[in-house]
Amino acid sequence: MALNCWKKNLILAVLAVLTSITVYSQDTILIKPVAIDKTTIGIGLGLDYGGIGGNILIYPQTNIGLFAGAGYVFTGIGYNVGAKIRLITENHTSAVSPYLIGMFGYNAVLVITNATQYNKVFYGPTIGFGIDYKSYPTKKSY
Repeated sequence: MALNCWKKNLILAVLAVLTSITVYSQDTILIKPVAIDKTTIGIGLGLDYGGIGGNILIYPQTNIGLFAGAGYVFTGIGYNVGAKIRLITENHTSAVSPYLIGMFGYNAVLVITNATQYNKVFYGPTIGFGIDYKSYPTKKSY
């Protein structure tokens, strides 16, 4: 009987500690808001970089950004212009920021070895989604 009472007290003590840790971890005073960028300039690869190239992104509003990218696409120059919609709030505290993107420009390249007359860059609209990850949330880079 005494052993059962001891087990119950131990279980209650462990639950009390875990509950207090959970409540403490939800305390938002200790969480710093993530720095929200207004303008980014980057190099990379992908449609929003115009292939292998660079882009500039300007946010006239916290959640809506306008961008342009240009780069090399194995047959010449590729470009894209568009908008990026971030799904964040002013007091954003996560290192991950989801977004939706819509753009117009190159979206495919056809390269034929030894028959360059058939090489072609295709242009049109493209939509997508993704995430920006900030490894250092208080910095303005990602």
